[in-house]
Amino acid sequence: MADLDEDYLVGKIKSVADKGYAVWDPKLKRVPPSFGKDHAHCGLSRQKGLVATGHPIPSAAPSRDLASKLDAAFADVWPLSDMLIGVAETPTL
Repeated sequence: MADLDEDYLVGKIKSVADKGYAVWDPKLKRVPPSFGKDHAHCGLSRQKGLVATGHPIPSAAPSRDLASKLDAAFADVWPLSDMLIGVAETPTL
């Protein structure tokens, strides 16, 4: 997936990172043989999955506007989620 449109994928990751979310570190120790070690986004090719995490809601006591905070958090990560859903629904090339 990282090789299909890496700049688009990196842009989506950056959009959620700019909002305070983080993507889990790569799980594979080495870049797969199909990618060169000098590949522009070799870190993506070391991923087994893509998970963005964050703490959009303060850990203080729940408030009345919890629903609006959750809505905002889902809106923050939607661009990345939408792209990943599209990839999952695309038949294998």
